Amino acid sequence: MPTGSQSRHFLISHVLKFVSDFGFRISSFALPLLLALVSPASAGTIETFDGITATGPISLDTGGFVIKGDGGATVKVDPAEILRAQFSDSLPGENFMPGVILRNGTRIAGQFGSLTEAQVRFEKRGLSVPGAEIAWVIYQPFPAAAAANAPVGKTGALLPGNDFFEGTIKAADDKSAKLLNPIFGPRTFLGDRRELLALILRDPRPSAALFEVRTKDGSLFGVDAMSIDKTGVTLKHPLYDGVKLEPKDIVEIRAGTARYLPLTTRKPARVDPLPGRKLEQCFAVDKTITGELLDSFGASHGRGFESALGVPATWDVPAGFNAINVLIAVPPGVPPVNRLIFAIYADGRPLARSGQISSADKPVPLHATLANVRSISFRVEAGFPTNATGSGLWLEPTLLRK
Repeated sequence: MPTGSQSRHFLISHVLKFVSDFGFRISSFALPLLLALVSPASAGTIETFDGITATGPISLDTGGFVIKGDGGATVKVDPAEILRAQFSDSLPGENFMPGVILRNGTRIAGQFGSLTEAQVRFEKRGLSVPGAEIAWVIYQPFPAAAAANAPVGKTGALLPGNDFFEGTIKAADDKSAKLLNPIFGPRTFLGDRRELLALILRDPRPSAALFEVRTKDGSLFGVDAMSIDKTGVTLKHPLYDGVKLEPKDIVEIRAGTARYLPLTTRKPARVDPLPGRKLEQCFAVDKTITGELLDSFGASHGRGFESALGVPATWDVPAGFNAINVLIAVPPGVPPVNRLIFAIYADGRPLARSGQISSADKPVPLHATLANVRSISFRVEAGFPTNATGSGLWLEPTLLRK
């Protein structure tokens, strides 16, 4: 056991290993132990791949994050264990902010130079990006959902009111854009008059990143590597290699899509409904079978599915993902006398199995490690009595690359 100044610094993985070695359940022992160690003092939350959440002020240290609780106790966390590190108790919305979106999906907020130059300069970041890598220019803040109004494969201007002006782009900078439409002729849009939301130069093709870093100005950087020390985070990427972000500018660091895949963003490979019943009567994705939102049951992002007892739902597993996390719960409509079991199968073989839970129990985390698995199936089974009926909620099912 470390002593002196080292005694307050532990890897979360060491705490979890202690819990595992002595057979304690995370839901009943490990989580309260960890939360006591890093009990809430002020803003900041760290969530790990293993389903552990700790709250308190977060700082940076060589190679990782440090979260501090009451009494000065600290926990040092390896970035490889991080699902999400939120540096503030409230995050800004996922709005697109004035700046640009690169072809790889990275968003860089702030002023920039002329798009006619081979290298577009961002003075605030001390950064130059090839003009051919810029996909969108953002002139006004707008919700990310509004981006769906831009047609695929066309150039033009995304306008307020969900309108799109198609045209060939003749000139543009961070203040205005000039387009030529074959019917309406030339037209100039001014950003300071709020005449356009965004200029579409080409379709972005977001690439999978290991980490995503969000900043207070609305930038979002995808990276495969980063260097962390007490002075900040240095990004490693061919387009913005060496960009340094100070701790005060960082809002959130989270696992990127190369390591974190919400399962319900993919279509199930197979779902077998109960005999004599339609599929929608015994299975529903990102809602309950009766149409209720899953965030009211504990799904923080509203993701998940409900399946009736005895209905297997199967998903293919993309290469490289080696773990699955999910919260399981029995909906309140199931009589508490019925206790159900949640089972996960890998390529038809048993992989993980919960204890018996009822609608009177809170959501329980279920975690399984995958190894060379092609598909995983989820099935709710009867616990007690053996002829129990009902359904189960699988909340925030997430494939992970650890």
